[in-house]
Amino acid sequence: MSNSKTEKRKQHFFILLYEEKLSAAMEYVRSRAESGAVDMYAIIKHEPEENEKQVHWHLYLKMHSATTYHTVAQNLGIDERFVDICVNKYKSCAYLIHANDDSKIQYNIEQIECNDMETLVDYINKGTADMTERELLDLFHSLVYSGEYDKLHQVLFYITMNCNVSAGVIKKYTYYFNTFWRSYKNE
Repeated sequence: MSNSKTEKRKQHFFILLYEEKLSAAMEYVRSRAESGAVDMYAIIKHEPEENEKQVHWHLYLKMHSATTYHTVAQNLGIDERFVDICVNKYKSCAYLIHANDDSKIQYNIEQIECNDMETLVDYINKGTADMTERELLDLFHSLVYSGEYDKLHQVLFYITMNCNVSAGVIKKYTYYFNTFWRSYKNE
């Protein structure tokens, strides 16, 4: 089984856009939303912060049918490195307004262009809720079973830094991760 992000078919994507690609990409997204190929999109403009050099846009995209991140990048006319598969659609939507990060510029939900605002509000609310141990376990297992092993460390780091999960729970899953990673690397 390949671990290539290119071959994984998913429905939820988080995309970074810059000014030069914005117009064409959003023309495509809006037309695909009208045709039903895109179930939901939400986009917001972010001002540059700290190490960022320019204004940019974050786009959450839920496709009607699973597709590869390569296809999404190709259809939007952008480089693949600007397309990520969502690990957690709720946290991704909360990130649009930096709801979980007070150290960043805070945005209002009204600044988001979205074709399904009711669902977006629900996603943001779920994305700002504290992560339970059960949710962490489910996320961990979904990454293992989907073959997205390289994301496990990134997810644990993100959870440690951004979620209200007890230190004991993080320690336990870090142990699970390290045990799993050693066995995976030895295969």
